Amino acid sequence: MRKTHISECSEFIAQRRSTWMPVLKGTILTVTATYFMNITSANAAIQVEPFAGYQVQKLKITDLADTKTEVKTDGSVFGARLGLRSPIGISLDLYGSYSNGKAIYTPAVTQPAKYTHTVGAAQLGVSAMKVMKIYLGYIFSNTYRLESNSVVPEQKLSGGGYQAGLGLFLTQSVSLMANYNVHQFTKIKGETFQIGDEVDLYYKSVDLTDASIALSYTF
Repeated sequence: MRKTHISECSEFIAQRRSTWMPVLKGTILTVTATYFMNITSANAAIQVEPFAGYQVQKLKITDLADTKTEVKTDGSVFGARLGLRSPIGISLDLYGSYSNGKAIYTPAVTQPAKYTHTVGAAQLGVSAMKVMKIYLGYIFSNTYRLESNSVVPEQKLSGGGYQAGLGLFLTQSVSLMANYNVHQFTKIKGETFQIGDEVDLYYKSVDLTDASIALSYTF
């Protein structure tokens, strides 16, 4: 009986951990960035940085029967960053992006689907030698939608994730951005998902990564 209680407690802790760990990590990132901004300078500059570019994504899904599906998508991505930058090059930004395009399934379906993807994140960046900017980010808002067609039902996934990126300063205002995202989905919606909105009810794993390159202009 005691072993059973210990097992139940362990499962409860693991479930709670999966819920609060992303929130805790995002909070730590925000607090740390705010602390650095405060100690570096009280005269940090406000910057607005719209961008537009091209993105490639790969979605890997394994259902409860171990059937694997891969979805490759590519298309345009655009968005903006709004944040503060200190005189020594430390920056704290809010990031938002929207991408869309065609989704190609493996195994193949007769009619490719379309997708849309919106991302919101908090980023902490460091500029080096006025040549480049390196940044890490925590994705706090993440919605990925595969539209339905004659073969594939609509799916809308949501969750969090992480970012890493590099920006090269081409001029004082223009930058070339390379961005890599790892997405972690916990919720799913659609006509065929009726027993609940937890991803674990339908899939063993849902893994989405993407890479993008874009040009940005800083005001």
